[in-house]
Amino acid sequence: MKRLLVLLPIALLLLTFSSTSFAQMMLGPKGVGAFLGYVNPEHVDATLGFGAVVDMGTVMPMLGVDIEALYWSKSWDGAGFESSVKDIAISVHGKYRFPMPNSPVKPYAGGGPGIHFLKADSEWSLLGQTQSSSSSDTKFGFDLLGGGEYEASPQIDVFAEVRFSLVSDFNQFSILGGAKFKLGM
Repeated sequence: MKRLLVLLPIALLLLTFSSTSFAQMMLGPKGVGAFLGYVNPEHVDATLGFGAVVDMGTVMPMLGVDIEALYWSKSWDGAGFESSVKDIAISVHGKYRFPMPNSPVKPYAGGGPGIHFLKADSEWSLLGQTQSSSSSDTKFGFDLLGGGEYEASPQIDVFAEVRFSLVSDFNQFSILGGAKFKLGM
């Protein structure tokens, strides 16, 4: 099932290309940026997340590709018990930008596969003895997202998006915002 979530979007994307689409490809780093926002993982309280994005250009005129890294962590403590969970997600997103000729905002919808590096740590004291445990896991997921971009200046685009990450038993909802700085201007 995990492989299907990763391979199906890639296969659909490849099937939609025609010979003219390949001629219109403009892949390569077009911008870099950063973002932060609200992340609400399943089974964990909401927390702050932050990340970086590389705008990799377009596959077709309205279909862009971004590579992103998102990090968040959450800790708890009390009554001799400390626990934390962390996630580093690396994702590739296809974003279809809807044409809006008279609007400064470019809305988009998209999605793509990602890999999540999860780590959980716990430490507790019982009868004067301290115990600890640690575990890590790598999970594949798929992000569904929608948002909008606004050209704040000729060199800077700002964006905001809502994202739902399907990560087997660790789904995540996020509201993120940030800026991308255009390269080669």
